[in-house]
Amino acid sequence: MSYQSYIDDNLIVNNLVTEACIINVEDESLRAKSTGWKFKEGEITTIVNLFEQPKDAITNGIIINGAVYMGYKADCKSILAKNGDCGIVLVKSGTSIIIGYYDEFQTLGNVSMAVEHVAFDLRYLNDIKKI
Repeated sequence: MSYQSYIDDNLIVNNLVTEACIINVEDESLRAKSTGWKFKEGEITTIVNLFEQPKDAITNGIIINGAVYMGYKADCKSILAKNGDCGIVLVKSGTSIIIGYYDEFQTLGNVSMAVEHVAFDLRYLNDIKKI
């Protein structure tokens, strides 16, 4: 399964998230993204660095496409942040960071579970490649 398939077939098509992307941690590139997902210069680098200092998401927030999302749960594996009724779930999976954006019509629990599931699948695939 391609990275884009994880976005399209597991997250977007089921309306589990409004937008989603997968970032390559090693070179800070986008492995896959939904059509409406945009980043401004430097935002991906900041997101990758957040997993080194996750509490910065709570202290400083996370900026994506100019919007500030205030972190309220952050550790080295996942970060949750909100901006009004909308929010983002970020999960690190080896060499990838999966981000799901949700709006007021989606629930955090469903979004978090869906993004964590994709992260689990990517971790599993990464482990198989090492065998």
